[in-house]
Amino acid sequence: MFEEGNYSPGGNGEMAPLKAYILAKLLWNPNTDVEQHIREFLNAYYGKAAEPIYSYLKLLHEQVKGNVHARIYDPPTAPYLNDTFLEEAERLFDEAEKLAENEEVKLRVQVARLPIWYVKLATNRVSGEAKRELLEKFLRIAKRAGITHISEWKSLDEWVRETLAR
Repeated sequence: MFEEGNYSPGGNGEMAPLKAYILAKLLWNPNTDVEQHIREFLNAYYGKAAEPIYSYLKLLHEQVKGNVHARIYDPPTAPYLNDTFLEEAERLFDEAEKLAENEEVKLRVQVARLPIWYVKLATNRVSGEAKRELLEKFLRIAKRAGITHISEWKSLDEWVRETLAR
């Protein structure tokens, strides 16, 4: 059995703790109720912030329902990562951050939000001072979480330099 859920150096790939939990549950019982386990994980990991995180996951899934096939190496320009999606995702993460009952949970919420910021930065949806501020927040949270790479091919510091240069 080969499964892949978080291969990025430095860890913390998108929703990595949730992926690891669900993969373990599926190994134990391939016919398990995945939705139930998603809910139980989110409640345990995000506490009071679980509901907006769950809504974000549902929102993301809605983006690829039907004839869209999301692939592992889809670029940040993928059509399902549109402005409407990003705005709603930001709103949900704002709500989740407000509900986080302590700094540990708040950091978990912020790490879950990094992919949204990555898309915005990588596709130049923000510019000027707003871009610099978002990049600084991104870097601060990523470093607090121990993230060292954006992908297996690019270090966090290298990506930041490239993003600033664009």
